[in-house]
Amino acid sequence: MAIFKRRRKINEDFTYDKLPHNRFEVFKTLFKIRFGFILKVLMLTILFLLPLLVFNTYGRV
Repeated sequence: MAIFKRRRKINEDFTYDKLPHNRFEVFKTLFKIRFGFILKVLMLTILFLLPLLVFNTYGRV
């Protein structure tokens, strides 16, 4: 099972120089790492929002 798969441990620890210096760097890093997840959530939101938009536009005749 993929849940119990062991991950490799990183040999080096974080140093002060490698930590992000401001919130924009944190946002940029997280956006790069989680871009696929953000895209999937966006597609699901559009998928479930489309019927509502169609009904509100064309449902009232």
